[in-house]
Amino acid sequence: MIIRLKIQLLSGAYAPSWDWIREIEIDQDTILLNLHDVIQGLADFDDDHMFEFFLGRNQFNHRIIFDPEEETAYAKPSLELKREQDDMIRKSFQSDDSKDLQHLLSSLPSNPFPDKTLEEITIADALTLKTGKLKLFYYFDFGDSWYFQINKTRHKPREPEDGVKYPRVIAAEGKNFDQYPSFEE
Repeated sequence: MIIRLKIQLLSGAYAPSWDWIREIEIDQDTILLNLHDVIQGLADFDDDHMFEFFLGRNQFNHRIIFDPEEETAYAKPSLELKREQDDMIRKSFQSDDSKDLQHLLSSLPSNPFPDKTLEEITIADALTLKTGKLKLFYYFDFGDSWYFQINKTRHKPREPEDGVKYPRVIAAEGKNFDQYPSFEE
């Protein structure tokens, strides 16, 4: 099925002062690694740095991370859960109660797709985890910190049109910008 995504640049070291938004149609079964390539092409980037996709409330709140380095997805524990885990570890060394240790192990970050590698996780998979206030983000170049928010629009999924090559740009706001602008001295 073809879905419509709105991809918006939120920030980056050399982010332009104007809005940069691209709306595309893409097959929902496209894997996240290929969506990375699509965004690189849309932004005219060099694909020369590490990246990740993640779900979070905002660009600084990484709850579920789709990490190419780990080749999987995993849920990042909240600060409260991390404190609880630390307490449980301390207590497990002071007690013989195996229930505490079982609780600790069950609360560790887990892979929401235990049977899939990152090369198999699709846009549709990622969007199924987008519950509540969680949003899908693309984070590129951990030094220059380019953040993009990815939203599925309200358009209903539909069958692909014959003769149309996907992904395709439906709308564009703002001109492209340089990933590495030259500065005159």
